[in-house]
Amino acid sequence: MFAINVKLQKYPIIFIITLTFLYSCANIQPPSGGPKDTEPPYVKDFYPQNKTLNYNEDFVEIEFSEWVNRNLVVQNILISPISDITYKWNGKKLKINFESTKRENTTYLVSLGTEWTDQAGNKPDSAFSFTFSTGNIIDSGKIEGFVYGSKIAGTYVYAYRIDNKNPDTLNPEITPAEYRTQLGANGSFSLLALPDGTYRIMAVKTPYKDNLFHPKTDEFGTFWENIVVKNGSSKYITMKLGKHPDNSPINLNTIYKIDSNKLLLEFNKLVRIISNNLDFIEIQDSINSRDIPIKLIYLDSIFSKRLFIKTLVNLNNISTVKIKIKPSLLTDTLDFKNNTIDGYYKINYRNYDIPFQFNRIPIKDSTTKIENIDELIFSFNSYFSILDSSFIQIINSNSHQKVVHSLKIDGNALIVKFEDKLMPDEWYKLIINTSKIISIDDKALADTTLVFHFKTADWRQFPKVSGKLLDSVGCNHITIQLKSNQSSKIFQTSIAKSGNWAIDEVQPDKYSIEVFCDENNNGQYDYGMAFPYKYAEKFMFTKQELEVKPRWEVQNVLLLFQLP
Repeated sequence: MFAINVKLQKYPIIFIITLTFLYSCANIQPPSGGPKDTEPPYVKDFYPQNKTLNYNEDFVEIEFSEWVNRNLVVQNILISPISDITYKWNGKKLKINFESTKRENTTYLVSLGTEWTDQAGNKPDSAFSFTFSTGNIIDSGKIEGFVYGSKIAGTYVYAYRIDNKNPDTLNPEITPAEYRTQLGANGSFSLLALPDGTYRIMAVKTPYKDNLFHPKTDEFGTFWENIVVKNGSSKYITMKLGKHPDNSPINLNTIYKIDSNKLLLEFNKLVRIISNNLDFIEIQDSINSRDIPIKLIYLDSIFSKRLFIKTLVNLNNISTVKIKIKPSLLTDTLDFKNNTIDGYYKINYRNYDIPFQFNRIPIKDSTTKIENIDELIFSFNSYFSILDSSFIQIINSNSHQKVVHSLKIDGNALIVKFEDKLMPDEWYKLIINTSKIISIDDKALADTTLVFHFKTADWRQFPKVSGKLLDSVGCNHITIQLKSNQSSKIFQTSIAKSGNWAIDEVQPDKYSIEVFCDENNNGQYDYGMAFPYKYAEKFMFTKQELEVKPRWEVQNVLLLFQLP
């Protein structure tokens, strides 16, 4: 301490200068003072020159016009084809080193988007890119297109060349995209400097920068066919961005004993029972290979991860079971049926004393503006039966007339189908005597009477929208959607082929029109699948905006279904 104090007293100026120098090296900042910086940054110089041929150096350089946010710059640099690179800064100059040998006779594209800033937070006016080749030709192939979706900022477009590999083995979860670019602010994109060949194209919105696809977190979209780049050109493509389907197989995770003769099976995803054939599921005591007879199986919702099995024998002395679930007993939310599940499972104990109850009641008391519906769907946390079909009544509160209806049980769901149409702009009363409903294992609902009042909307103000569609695509099932420009409301209809179409009772609003080829006839657009790969359905957004006014029918809307 004494020696240090002496040095401080003897060399105070030298010490301060040294500290200042070291601090400035660790924290790169622009000079302070002067007017506020509002000038956008830009790339001042780069190496090698654009379209350089036979380039054999192991680095490229980019020099900026001013001090920049280095992290944001690095995050926005894209190099195609994908390469192992490292970064080294020297003032305003960035050196990008190729850590592995570059491909022979290959065109490289170095691009920098617009989501980076200078130290004052100013963004550049435009994106920047340059190309070079390790051979004597610059590839000029290009794929351009547009991606539709909400909040698409940060979305990447991945391209995989597939004519030089087996496309069936291409798994984007583990195979990085060879080429990629980011969407512009309006959803447009351009993949540049591509060699001639056949490509698989995907739109991926991901928080990661690894050129991979992560199905549990990323949004996804793909095209309805592969893209061929020939003589540098290709067709214009459009894609839609949405949630990737969960195509993982149905797996049994855990088994619990929750009663002396009841098991709870927990699966990895939501499932539905599609067959009540008890021969589709087998249980054995693993110690003596003795079959355990099953009385019934049920879920606690229409779709659930929990399957309950009630047995005909006591399970108290059984610790491990062998279970076999044959194909087609279960399906997931995308109608993927289970493969054979066959294995040994330890039985765990779990307290699961939950009373029989409603999962869903479709109407709340005093609800207004109920649309022109023809059924109500109730669901319970168990399969159930009805002791008296008169347990439910729907009454017009003005005329006191009962609405004639029929009942249908579908697993956990009770469907109340109206035989009489509801009247517009009327109050109704729904009465449910819950004592007349019991679960499949003889549990009862709480003995009470539920009463709900609801009022229907005045759908006499909702006009019909109709027209004609001419299909140049060649679809077997065509869906036409009117999408509200102000909300998430969608009205739709389907037709088998070219011809007349109509949508009744469209609420007044302004709408955009989408047409898509509903190949699996499920009434919704399918975005495709990454692996195993599946094409997206063909679609078209029209340039028409349709205004629907109260009580005024919209007729003669002509739609030409064609692809870009």
